[in-house]
Amino acid sequence: MLQAFASVKLGLLLSRVEFKNSREAMESFKIAAVQYKLPAGLYFYGAALIYGKGGVRKDVPRGIGMLNEAAAAGIPEAYFQLGAVYERGLDGEILMDLSEAREFYEASIHCCTSEKHKQTESFTTGFSRRMFPSNRHAVPEPRETSQAHWVAEVSAVKYLLLTDG
Repeated sequence: MLQAFASVKLGLLLSRVEFKNSREAMESFKIAAVQYKLPAGLYFYGAALIYGKGGVRKDVPRGIGMLNEAAAAGIPEAYFQLGAVYERGLDGEILMDLSEAREFYEASIHCCTSEKHKQTESFTTGFSRRMFPSNRHAVPEPRETSQAHWVAEVSAVKYLLLTDG
């Protein structure tokens, strides 16, 4: 399992280097998603599949499936991304469905405050502390709740904007 976490962390680090290593980052996310079914890997690789980014061939149905798996595993960012896809639609492959978008944004809000999420945390903050509990290899990261807080707030605004009345 440590190798699965390392694959996601490597992907995150590579993708932050001015996107020069986005192909290598996607390969790391692919390993984490396909081989280990790690929720963070499913999220990042699924999003790449939906939009055809980082040298990944576009495969919307497979990407949506991966985002759904990540969301079911407690990743609020996956619910948020699904909401965004349905809010805008996607090149005729996904039709705009504001009701569906609203449901995903609402799920993102609930996921951010759920007990399951509190146990796993948001994958982009506190990641190395979960990966290496001894903190010997931890990379300094923003405070624990910043990403989840942002996702919950943006999801709440999106939900309100899409709610009738």
